[in-house]
Amino acid sequence: MGDYNNMGFLVLALVGFMFLSKANGAIHYYDFVLQETNFTRLCSTKSILTVNGTLPGPTITVNRGDTAFVNVHNQGYYGLTVHWHGVKNPRNPWSDGPENITQCPIQPGTNFTYEVIFSNEEGTLWWHAHSDWTRATVHGAIVILPAAGTTYPFPTPDAQETVILGSWFKGDVMEIIEEALAKGGDPNVSDAFTINGQPGDLYSCSNETTYRWMVDYGKTYLLRVINAVMNEEQFFAIANHTLTVVAQDASYIKPITTTYIMITPGQTMDILVTANQPPSQYYMASHSFMDGTNVAHHNGTTSAIVQYNGNYSTPSITPLPTLPAEANITAADNFTKQVRALASEEHPIDVPLEIHSRIFIAIAINERICANSSCEGPDNNALSASLNNISFVIPSVDVLQAYYRGNNNGVYSSNFPDNPPNPYNYTGNVTSSTIYSDFGTRVRMIEYGEGVEIIFQGTNIIAAENHPMHLHGFSFYLVGTGYGNFDNTTSPKTYNLVDPPEVNTIGVPKNGWATIRFKADNPGVWFMHCHLERHTSWGMDTVLIVRNGNTTETSIRPPPAYMPPCSKGNNNGVQISNFPDNPPNPYNYTGDVTSSTIYSDFGTRVRMIEYGEGVEIIFQGTNIITPENHPMHLHLLGNSQLTDSLHLLGNSQLNYPFTNPYNYTGDVTSSTIYSDFGTRVRMIEYGEGVEIIFQGTNIITPENHPMHLHGFSFYLVGTGSGNFNSTTSPKTYNLVDPPEVNTIGVPKNGWATIRFKADNPGVWFMHCHLERHTSWGMDTVLIVRNGNTTETSIRPPPAHMPPCSKS
Repeated sequence: MGDYNNMGFLVLALVGFMFLSKANGAIHYYDFVLQETNFTRLCSTKSILTVNGTLPGPTITVNRGDTAFVNVHNQGYYGLTVHWHGVKNPRNPWSDGPENITQCPIQPGTNFTYEVIFSNEEGTLWWHAHSDWTRATVHGAIVILPAAGTTYPFPTPDAQETVILGSWFKGDVMEIIEEALAKGGDPNVSDAFTINGQPGDLYSCSNETTYRWMVDYGKTYLLRVINAVMNEEQFFAIANHTLTVVAQDASYIKPITTTYIMITPGQTMDILVTANQPPSQYYMASHSFMDGTNVAHHNGTTSAIVQYNGNYSTPSITPLPTLPAEANITAADNFTKQVRALASEEHPIDVPLEIHSRIFIAIAINERICANSSCEGPDNNALSASLNNISFVIPSVDVLQAYYRGNNNGVYSSNFPDNPPNPYNYTGNVTSSTIYSDFGTRVRMIEYGEGVEIIFQGTNIIAAENHPMHLHGFSFYLVGTGYGNFDNTTSPKTYNLVDPPEVNTIGVPKNGWATIRFKADNPGVWFMHCHLERHTSWGMDTVLIVRNGNTTETSIRPPPAYMPPCSKGNNNGVQISNFPDNPPNPYNYTGDVTSSTIYSDFGTRVRMIEYGEGVEIIFQGTNIITPENHPMHLHLLGNSQLTDSLHLLGNSQLNYPFTNPYNYTGDVTSSTIYSDFGTRVRMIEYGEGVEIIFQGTNIITPENHPMHLHGFSFYLVGTGSGNFNSTTSPKTYNLVDPPEVNTIGVPKNGWATIRFKADNPGVWFMHCHLERHTSWGMDTVLIVRNGNTTETSIRPPPAHMPPCSKS
């Protein structure tokens, strides 16, 4: 690490005792950098949005009950959010992620840290972008290992492998969906399916990059399969190998021995595979399950190679698995109907038997009337989709903050219907009156602790097909499924209330129904939607709001100090003109004004400033309408006085040191274990711009440190993992809308940078707010000298101050 000129750099010696235990699981830290990266697939190269430059993105690995802090830095072109698919995040909808449902997007050039809280999930889940179609390339696996001291409910596998099924589009996915919505037709289908980002050598220009999974003969592997495909369910198999499915959606099931699986977008499955075939190489492959008639979809097959280690002759023809035909509904049913919860003593289930809220939801593809019949959908209209004849409209500000603040202001209405407004023969020959849906942001309120039953009813409107429905914030029990219209008398008699699978995504059969149950014990705002992206884009969504219970432990946690701000304006096509240096028509600003000064112009106007210019800005209050005080704040960007006015790297006053740098987060030597003792403070001149970089270290016990400064609020402008880098780290700073706080968490083996103006003269304590660390000496004092006036100086002491005892 080089010196960082003109920057304060404070190293926290993270001293503790090794026997101190962590409560509620371990803490993990990840940095996700969203960035454009060039990838070549199918004979052409294009730029795609990635996390950390990879496709798929990085894997998050935790144990059951752990917590992960994921700092997402957006260096891309679009604002977006990230969702932790299947993670319940108890009482913490703030980190769930769907855009404009629980947060507004992370804008380019800014960052946001998600706190991902794992509870009883165990197995495989995944994370993905939750803004428009960006999840096509922004996704990755979440591996949740058994809690410490426990193991799998089956023999421990020798190793594990993750397989992510995906979609590859030659075009820009954002342009594809934007064009489809503008024209009203079906979006272009993908150009390939992929396994771990590679189409496989059944597609052109893909032989050299086909994904290979290396195995050893006789070993058993835990294969973690994730369906991240955009718009198609998938059949998946491995040639000549038997699959034993042991978990779905991070919940254990009774083992299913099969030669193939059917997996919908959003679902995950854990599969035991024993490498017991003659050493050679074998294809694994996946293609669509499509039960819809005349539904546009990609019909190719993606492949990867299972390659045994050892010496053998490469076969002239690599065996392909026998996959069911893509329209084979019987094959899909034969697999899905076998899925039952393990329901063991170690992994019990708790199916609600008493139901307080029962919601019947008809799922439909619809039409939206298009002006002049100029659209590309059926009847020259635009395609849409609905739940109970309501096409959900994503609001411009997020539902969660509107609900939490009690400041709805038309963001949503709480009148989502419990039944279709006009019941009909859902799976029969439907009439034209059912084709058109209403539009709105309508949500369903649910009381805390209620037993909830939702019946999803497929319909025959326009294009009947299977719908993978996903609910955020919960796992639920799939208690029943069938074909035709749900019958209130006979259908419940078929429910499985003994060992239904506990999942987060289920396929609602084409022209059929599926019933789920769950206990509403997670307060928050939770998105529910079809996981076929085109259907989500068309409005096949709604929101369930679970109210707070009667205690703090049954209520939504307070929001974090910083949430991405919501912009109510249009960020596209902004008209920019020159900002004037003076009012166009000067007048007596504080006197009696005339009517000509009441009306203002509108527009986005800026003032260009040359680098190095000295700038003075005079804000003049006026007497128009309502004279009042207007606090104005100017953010100073790079190379400003804010970074030049504090010199902690040299000539430290009163012996406050910056000495003996080392690899703070690496393997530290014994010379760094021992500290000096003393009452050393740092003097700061009044009015200085101050930057302090807190650097976590790996000495004895690294952990998160909540640092607090008395006398000031400060801006948290940056945070990251590893050693602070004086060249690259400042480039990640958020100088647009950093949170203004007084206490910040310095990440374990990471860094955090704060800035403030020293405009409060006095003696101010700065310390870790973990009391044992304060007691051990993780403290110092900043003394801000007096300014040149009485108003910028410390006030005289009061007549009486408590005396100090020297004994």
